[in-house]
Amino acid sequence: MLLASTSTLLFALTAGAQTAPKEDVLEEIVVTGSRVITNGNESPSPVTMVQAEDLLKATPGNLQEALGAMPAFSGSRNTTSAPAVQGSQGGGNASANMLNLRNLGTNRTLVLMDGNRIPPTTFNNAVDADIIPQMLVQRVDLVTGGVSAVYGSDAVAGVVNYVLNKNFNGIRFEGSVGQSERGDAKKWDIGIAAGTELFGGRGHIEGSYQHLDNSGILSKSERPWIWGWGVTGTGTAASPYTLSNNVRVAGATYGGVIINQRTVAGVNQNGPLHNQQFAANGALAPFVAGSPLANVGGDAALYDTSLMAPTKQDQFFVRYDHDLTDSLHGYLQVAGEIKNDEVYGDNYRETLTLSATNPFLTQAYRDQLANAAGGAYTNFRLSQLMGNFSRYHSIIDSAQWIYSAGLDGSLGDFKWGLNYNHGRAQLDNTLENSLNYQRLYAAVDAVSSGGNIVCAASLVANSPYSNCVPINLFGPTAPSAAALAYIMPRADWTAVTTQDNVAGHITGSLFNTWAGPVNMALSGEWRKLSFREKSTTDATAAVDCSFIRSTAIGQANCRLAAGSTTQGTQGLWKYPFPSTDTLSQSAKEAALEADVPLVKDAPGIQSLNVNGAVRFTSYSLSGDYTTWKLGLDYHVNDVVRFRATGSQDIRAPSLYELYVPASSLPVTPVDYLAGVPGATAGPPVPSRDQGNINLTAEVAKTITGGIVINATPNLSIALDGYHIKIDDAIQLIVGSSRANQETCYASAAAGGPLSPLCALQDRPLGTGVAAYNRNNPAATNPATNAWTAVYSKFQNIANIETYGADLEINYKMRIAERPVNLRLLTAYQPHAIYLSPGSRIDQGGVAFGGTGLYSGARVRVTGFVNAELTDAFSVNLMLRYRDSLKLEGDESLPEDRRVWASKMPSFTTTNLTLAYKLLFMERTNAEVYFNVSNLFDAKAPGGSSIGNSVRPGLRDSHVTSDDIVGRAYNLGFKLKM
Repeated sequence: MLLASTSTLLFALTAGAQTAPKEDVLEEIVVTGSRVITNGNESPSPVTMVQAEDLLKATPGNLQEALGAMPAFSGSRNTTSAPAVQGSQGGGNASANMLNLRNLGTNRTLVLMDGNRIPPTTFNNAVDADIIPQMLVQRVDLVTGGVSAVYGSDAVAGVVNYVLNKNFNGIRFEGSVGQSERGDAKKWDIGIAAGTELFGGRGHIEGSYQHLDNSGILSKSERPWIWGWGVTGTGTAASPYTLSNNVRVAGATYGGVIINQRTVAGVNQNGPLHNQQFAANGALAPFVAGSPLANVGGDAALYDTSLMAPTKQDQFFVRYDHDLTDSLHGYLQVAGEIKNDEVYGDNYRETLTLSATNPFLTQAYRDQLANAAGGAYTNFRLSQLMGNFSRYHSIIDSAQWIYSAGLDGSLGDFKWGLNYNHGRAQLDNTLENSLNYQRLYAAVDAVSSGGNIVCAASLVANSPYSNCVPINLFGPTAPSAAALAYIMPRADWTAVTTQDNVAGHITGSLFNTWAGPVNMALSGEWRKLSFREKSTTDATAAVDCSFIRSTAIGQANCRLAAGSTTQGTQGLWKYPFPSTDTLSQSAKEAALEADVPLVKDAPGIQSLNVNGAVRFTSYSLSGDYTTWKLGLDYHVNDVVRFRATGSQDIRAPSLYELYVPASSLPVTPVDYLAGVPGATAGPPVPSRDQGNINLTAEVAKTITGGIVINATPNLSIALDGYHIKIDDAIQLIVGSSRANQETCYASAAAGGPLSPLCALQDRPLGTGVAAYNRNNPAATNPATNAWTAVYSKFQNIANIETYGADLEINYKMRIAERPVNLRLLTAYQPHAIYLSPGSRIDQGGVAFGGTGLYSGARVRVTGFVNAELTDAFSVNLMLRYRDSLKLEGDESLPEDRRVWASKMPSFTTTNLTLAYKLLFMERTNAEVYFNVSNLFDAKAPGGSSIGNSVRPGLRDSHVTSDDIVGRAYNLGFKLKM
């Protein structure tokens, strides 16, 4: 972690200020994590102040990506992470920069700007840090410890505070262009900032604008070394799980594979076209499958989704400050970000039943079917990955704005401040090629009529399918544009998140002790968060089988007779978006903090201070809570310092967790009610997500302790340990998971009461013990008690525990009379344990995770070298390392399923930046630089979770934090006047 010796960093700030312009001098540093401590060298919490300029030396261009390179941020998302659109990981924003301290989740890291809470910019209550005005950021403060008592909910893992330069004068211009060595990921960005004093120095205005354009990487196949990985084997000692490459989607090709099989007297009989594929449009050829167990190689297809979303981004900022009187100051501020992302997502994998008389099939093939087994093969199944013509295309537009105003001043020796901000984030998602199953089922049932090929459903009296366009699926590019447009219409979704926040504080010293003044702060806050979403697709709608020839088509969820008004269990849309009315929650808070000096200049004690804070929070929906923090700062002398904190922190449930919009998707989970030998994956059943209005806040207990050694004026070492335990953690509980099923059935076998997990299944026998008791023959009979629905629901049912240690070393030296600075940051986090009934998941040293879980290496190292070779020329190096990773961390699986034969290897990258100051431009500060990221073109290891092994190339393919671009070049220019 970035648990630096703040004394060394403050020394660097002071040293730099000797030659810096006026606007770069901080007259007083209010330490993030406290409202009363103004010297970071006295903070009991681990605080690091990082200059934005230093971050951008090794990773020029994007401050958020440079920050994410630090070991503190494990599992963070940025523009180079695989796009996350559906679900809550990216909050609907494909390339959002989301900061994740200690790998506890982005919603447990609080993001501030100048000490004020930034309103959420995504529906899952996270902040896209790209809204920060990078051109005017002076430093970034990190507190790696719980500080809810100071800032409120969400500060469980810590706080990231962007401190702006509010006294900027002059003009700053920056621009750069770059691309990967392979010719993609082309980007250019340009930024300008300006500031000046007004009204004789009583006023000051500044603003910035920055534009970024990145072409992205549209397909994972552009990086073949991470494409096509999957887990093979059955997870036993004889057949261990093994990470394999070139794993294919079993039994599906881009042109379609015919499955022409029937069962007679218990014997499978293959039809005349069985196991043949449409390798070319309309023409069949033998299908060669991969290896029998692993499905490696062969003719089957692979998913090929976006690896890096193309992104265009505009960031705006303007601020005006005015000294109304000598003791009263006010400001107005607007920050905004407009971003556009494009994601090319899933290929649609479908297995459809088609009529043997389908007119798109050549006459010769229709004759073979008609003449086989006395015409018994009246239809056939086609398994296809529609990869060449139907990847969904998601266009995401986000507009995020924060309007702020504030007053601050002094009353005698006391200082006070009052701030208001209003945040509004609108996310628009246009999903082109959105598969509509009802239209698909009608379009595949093609017949000849009047010399034309039409949809059979269009010939039924009073049919709603008069505009149906029949589709030819027999080949990689066989479907017409009109047919594709019919079965995959456009879908639109809009989500709006708003927050209003009013906060005030007053600080000062009430009295002195024998060791110095007792500084105190009283603060209060009120905020209201609201969310609404609107969709053109009904997430709860199912396919209506009316007018579709179900007996001829035989689709799994459309078996009813034509004309019936009963719906099937198949959801209408492949990817539905929900709609909700406006939802809201408000909070009222009050807090008191004090910093008390106990000893000063005594034998063995240079200084000893105690810092404490307590906060009361009342949520309109989630209850009342008290959080606290107690810290100790002990300076033995100028060389050795000890620090320690203990805190109780909270994270309140988000509106998304409280009110998950209703949706329904068909799934085919394995039912273990009859026991493992009888486990079956039956026909698809609806899976429904559920919010939980009864959720309460998570409560975390955090302990940190460390030592800081300023061995010499040029060498500092900081070592800190931490332990975090979260009770009543909010977790999405999936009722169909094996662990949750087993917990339910065990409670039924014990005679009840039933586990709450049983409520996440619907069965015909009802909700009593008998319905889930394996000793009840009726319960274990699939014919009488098969699932009718399964549910996923957020519950306060988990406990999270993590611990580790963080080391930072800073060293300044001179080589050939030229300054060289070295910095080493190391994070060791061996375990991140998630416990829920029947489940134990340890994400420590794990590459992939389930819902809401992120990859997290046990050892993460970032090193920096800065060398000024001449007055004009400097070299910067950054090295990043993570150790090897297990594929998954689910320790609740049976022991034989945890036999592993594969790990993802360690990964190291190096960035190099060469910078040259244009000294001949005497009146300006100008510099050109050339950056090579991933200097040695290290190739990120490919991988896959077990759950994604049947969908290679779709979701998992690499560790989120690994560099997937490869060697890339960036040329830039900076100018300050």
